[in-house]
Formats: sequence, structure tokens, C-alpha cells
Amino acid sequence: MSKRQRDNDRIHSKKRLTVADLEQRLACTKQTIWRWYNDPKVAFPKPHYLGQNRVWLESDVEAWEETRMATRTTPPAVGRGAA
Repeated sequence: MSKRQRDNDRIHSKKRLTVADLEQRLACTKQTIWRWYNDPKVAFPKPHYLGQNRVWLESDVEAWEETRMATRTTPPAVGRGAA
């Protein structure tokens, strides 16, 4: 089986998210999604193309969310009572 065929099977067997789905899920605009996609530091998943439609696999987005949460740091306390 070719890589392209494996990718197609993977895309068709998983839940797909559109840009509108991502906007709602991530509480951001499509401009932010494209900024993340174009910023290598953010490492946002690449979309897959189904005809003219761009879709993301939910599993790819979940993995990105988990990585982002794992690497996130808590900002230092500021203001009253800060140590």
C-alpha cells in the first residue's frame, strides 16, 4: 500500500474538523489558526485536503493540544501576596 493510500485511509476513517470546527473548539479566529499553522514554533498540525476542502484530523488536533498543555508554564504570580 502506498503512503498516499494509507493517508487517504487514515483521513476517511477518522473524525475530520473544518476551520469553523477549529474556531469553535479552540476559541480563536481562522486568522489565528493560519498564523499558528505558519509558525514552526507552534507546530500546529497540517490540514489534509479532501477535494477543495481543508480538514484536520481530530486526533492530530488532540495530540497538538496535549503537547501544548504539557509544555505550557504557569506565569509568575504578580501583585498582592506574590512570593
